[in-house]
Amino acid sequence: MRNCPFCGEEILITAKKCKHCHEFLDPVLIRAIGNEREQLDRKPPAPTALPPSSICSSLTQLGQSRAILMIRGMSAETIELAFRETEYPLLSDDLKAELATRLTLLNTREPRKIDTKQRKSRVTAGLLALFLGGFGAHRFYLGQPIAWVYLIFFWTYIPMLISLVEAALFLLTTDKAFDKAFNQTP
Repeated sequence: MRNCPFCGEEILITAKKCKHCHEFLDPVLIRAIGNEREQLDRKPPAPTALPPSSICSSLTQLGQSRAILMIRGMSAETIELAFRETEYPLLSDDLKAELATRLTLLNTREPRKIDTKQRKSRVTAGLLALFLGGFGAHRFYLGQPIAWVYLIFFWTYIPMLISLVEAALFLLTTDKAFDKAFNQTP
């Protein structure tokens, strides 16, 4: 931990921007923002105008460092729209490279896949609940710790009644809903 040179609050050593006063601490960003602030201080405030209609013209009006920060928050669809705009050739090479890098990063992220060895079947869980549910076999199969409660109270027949209802739920639900609940898919 260290203190912010602007406000004196405690921040992380690796912080690029103070979370308290919102001042940039990275020397490269300070120089880029400082140049833009000096230019803004010299110019009289412009009247409020409507935002530009295209993404590329918005990026050119923001300035280099702010445009890069804006690109890092864009979705893949927005970046693809920017590539199709007529103003795209007017962007600087740095902004074009940043757009391409961001799009590549967003498109190369692989969705989380279920390991087929660990994937649980709803039919197997339903059949276990139907035939061995009084002992909590379906809950052991699904890897849930509540299975021990079924095993402790099997002699009361209450777990058997609960497991019959659960068997019906498992067998009547869709694969997608079962996967979302028990196979941790997004």
